[in-house]
Amino acid sequence: MQYALKSFLERLGLSGNEMKIYAAALEHGESTPTELASRARVHRVAAYPIIESLVSKGLLTQTDAKHRKRVSPTHPKQLHALLKDRKRTLRKLELAYEDILPDLEALYRQSPARPRVQFYQGVKGLEQVNADIIETLRQLPEEERETLSYSNPNVVDERFDDYILGENGYVDLRKRYKIRNKAIGLDGPVTQDIVTRDKEELRE
Repeated sequence: MQYALKSFLERLGLSGNEMKIYAAALEHGESTPTELASRARVHRVAAYPIIESLVSKGLLTQTDAKHRKRVSPTHPKQLHALLKDRKRTLRKLELAYEDILPDLEALYRQSPARPRVQFYQGVKGLEQVNADIIETLRQLPEEERETLSYSNPNVVDERFDDYILGENGYVDLRKRYKIRNKAIGLDGPVTQDIVTRDKEELRE
């Protein structure tokens, strides 16, 4: 099976044996469940519930012909219908998450064992800590929204530039939610350039 196809089917939620059965059905067309299991190199007993699962997903059809079951693949466009179903499921899950988030946050704040110091690494770590800062401060009264920072902008990795300065980046979000920043930065050409934007970027 081609890597791209395998990767797509896996991300769509198919198991390893479901992918084997489905790919064999696409390649060989109509066949009996036993033939399909053999071509997919899946044990015959294990193949039956897998075929039923793929039928329920709309990827295979099953008919009785002369007292023998025959299995056929549906058109590959059926995958798009499965993808839309998955998107609807994910949307419902997202809405459910939004409903329970306040309860989860309340439990998180109450936990006596919650660590008071956390460490973050790399671009993803920076995104996480900045997202936490924005989310926490935006809920405060405007006059209390302030951050303190100390850095050497002259040696910051360029990979951080898009996230910090890009559209909807950290600075944009600070400005949107009127979060001020009191900063200390080591002198250098990058720092001097940043200083020219202090007023615009709510920094002093």
